[in-house]
Amino acid sequence: MDQADTGEEASPLFHAVSHQGALLGHHDHSIRALINANQSLSYQVSQLTSQVTALLSIQTSGSNQPHGEATSLESHCTDPEPFCGEPNCCRGFLFQCSAVFQQRPKQFCTDSARIHYMCGLMRGKALQWAEAKFSRNRVENTTYNQFVNELKLVFDHPDYNLNSSLRLMKLNQGERAVSDYTIEFWTLAADVSWTEDALRAAFINGLNEQLKDELASREEPPDLQSLVSLINRIDNCCQTRRRERTSSTRPITKRPQRRYVTSPSALPLPAPFSTRSASPPLMQFGRARLTSEEKQRRQLAGLCLYCGDKGHYLANCPVRPKDRTHQ
Repeated sequence: MDQADTGEEASPLFHAVSHQGALLGHHDHSIRALINANQSLSYQVSQLTSQVTALLSIQTSGSNQPHGEATSLESHCTDPEPFCGEPNCCRGFLFQCSAVFQQRPKQFCTDSARIHYMCGLMRGKALQWAEAKFSRNRVENTTYNQFVNELKLVFDHPDYNLNSSLRLMKLNQGERAVSDYTIEFWTLAADVSWTEDALRAAFINGLNEQLKDELASREEPPDLQSLVSLINRIDNCCQTRRRERTSSTRPITKRPQRRYVTSPSALPLPAPFSTRSASPPLMQFGRARLTSEEKQRRQLAGLCLYCGDKGHYLANCPVRPKDRTHQ
């Protein structure tokens, strides 16, 4: 009885101890997993700390650089040409300044920096206008957009679209090359809102007569860009042929012939002078020696064969010596 009672009392204790052992094993496994996770987190924190430290060092070194060195890191671009106040150059000047501001954002991060830069490029009338404007107001009190709008109001064309349309309708190639004509055409076409058919008609209408004839013998391309390319190729071919014809028709310079001098001994001797002529083609009357043509003319005109006057003949010529006879 005592052993049975002892076994029955030990059984719950055994189960309790076994359960505690299982719990301890599970806790041990969980603790090991937490330790591994903690080590992994520590490694990640260490890596992040190194990266943050490196970034802070770069930022600190960048802030300590002089302004010129920081500017050199930005993309380099050429300064625009000085603006003297010409109305046809205003838009180009503003476009180039805007490109500089986009490529150097750190250098021109404020409106006053942009305005000062633009004023430094002004000459002539534009500089006089800027001086008058900021003689009463500080640059810092004017925004960049206000400055640009006032600059356009003073120096920009009021209506580019209308002016470009009128110029495009009157555009003519003349004696220019197609390349020069095409540049002006595309420049004006960018300012108008014409359809492609209207631009094609204006482009063809402005060509010279030779290119119009060449284009008439070919099939026109379907779009404007192909048409312009075709006209450029035709013009290049015409210029090449023109140069070939010029070089082929160039006069050939003849080499001077060498002239040989004959010695005096080799020259033929002149014939001896004779007082008598071999044949008497001429007739002589007194002091006058007449040719057969002159004699016939005087006879037909009723003139004297000796003196050539009218009213008498040779036999009774008053100036003919009486003692001279006809030979």
